[in-house]
Amino acid sequence: MAHMTRREFREHIVRLLYLAEFHEKEELEEQFRFYCDLFEIPGEEVEPIHTRFFTVRDRLPEVDRILQIASTGWTLQRMCKTDLAVLRLAVYEMRFDPSIPEKVSINEAVDIARKFGGQTSFSFVNGVLAKIVTKEPEKESENG
Repeated sequence: MAHMTRREFREHIVRLLYLAEFHEKEELEEQFRFYCDLFEIPGEEVEPIHTRFFTVRDRLPEVDRILQIASTGWTLQRMCKTDLAVLRLAVYEMRFDPSIPEKVSINEAVDIARKFGGQTSFSFVNGVLAKIVTKEPEKESENG
């Protein structure tokens, strides 16, 4: 089987982040295995997906703090769970993965939101991420 694209990789992470919203932390390893079986993830792809998913999950307190500052007027609990999963991956990439340019993370997030989200998801995701690029909310909160 051919190597998965970066987009496919991101889509798997977004699905897993979405799935994680409905399970206890202790269940995530088992849910991850179920997910890989369901989507027939090739063996060589399992570890990179596992690593990225659990790394993003471990950084959620920081990621969510950045998101909460940038999403003025919205609580994370009020957001569509699909949009939240897309935003979490994008913010993780923008703030904690210097190998990915911010513009790439934003464009990928908007495209994935367009695919998985509602009619306005892509514009909502784009707006929140644009605030993060321009305002750098994590610095704002550290200095404020």
